[in-house]
Amino acid sequence: MPVHIRWQVEKSLVEIGTGNQMAIAALVQLLQSNDVDKNNHSNAAYSLGEIGTGNQMAIAALVQLLQSNDVDKNNHSNAAYSLGKIGTGNEMAIAALVQLLQSKDVHNYTCMEAAESLGKIGTGNEKAIIALVQLLQSPDLDRRTRRQAAESLGKIDPGNKIAIAALVQLLQSKDMSDSSRIQVAESLEIINPGNKIAIAALVQLLQSKDVSNSTRRQAAESLGKIDPGNEMTIAALVQLLQLNSVDSDTRRQAAYSLDKIDPGNEMAIAALVELLQSPDVDYDIRIQVAESLGIIDPDNKIAIAALVQLLQSNDVSNSILRQAVSNLGRNRHRQ
Repeated sequence: MPVHIRWQVEKSLVEIGTGNQMAIAALVQLLQSNDVDKNNHSNAAYSLGEIGTGNQMAIAALVQLLQSNDVDKNNHSNAAYSLGKIGTGNEMAIAALVQLLQSKDVHNYTCMEAAESLGKIGTGNEKAIIALVQLLQSPDLDRRTRRQAAESLGKIDPGNKIAIAALVQLLQSKDMSDSSRIQVAESLEIINPGNKIAIAALVQLLQSKDVSNSTRRQAAESLGKIDPGNEMTIAALVQLLQLNSVDSDTRRQAAYSLDKIDPGNEMAIAALVELLQSPDVDYDIRIQVAESLGIIDPDNKIAIAALVQLLQSNDVSNSILRQAVSNLGRNRHRQ
């Protein structure tokens, strides 16, 4: 049968065959056939995820495909994806995904699919939890996969102490690159928003002299999300605002995060006003700052005065002026 006709038949089976034993059996047979090309195997694996929920024969076929070394990365990815749709609570499916995560030669995208699927089907499963924790501990993991591992772990075992400890240890490691530290900070934010150890580690990162501005920005952004009202966080962000060594982007993020966790914070508003009035701040940042002033405390008199002063200036662009007018209009509407 020509490839395009076979693919059309598969599509039709998906549309009409949900839960149908004959349709599932046909797709399983296609998956196990040596007479079709890799694209058909990949399509069949994906299709089983659409119609084979809870079907043991479909799960077994996908597990077999996942464990095969003779298939390409698309087949593995689709098998991992489909197991996440149809294998909820299935020990065999979970074990196969765990084995895939622990493989040394697995492609990043396939690893990310396996991590996502474990987050869907492995709630409370010790093997799944351990595998995701181990994945998070890998120092050379790419950003998307680390984030997915953190999200999945947060779903199946919220607040996992081992994972938090491992991430904090990574965050404090001198061998970590700035980009890796940003990834770890994001993961800490995802796994357990109110964790004191995570907050302390992010504050320490914020105060470190050996990190880049981009890493500080991510730490500031994460702190703005994970624990509103935390006094240690507020103090650290205020301190960051007062540093002359931080750039405009970082100062703006610190001010924005500070207002999230301590609404109306005068130090945050004052820092944004200072940025708005500075001749050394570039075009894009001034637009962002004008927008932020309109968001974080629309009724603040200092912010309104700064926007009015901006309107009266002769050396700002039309885009910045439009943003200032928009924010003043928002203020007027609220009064």
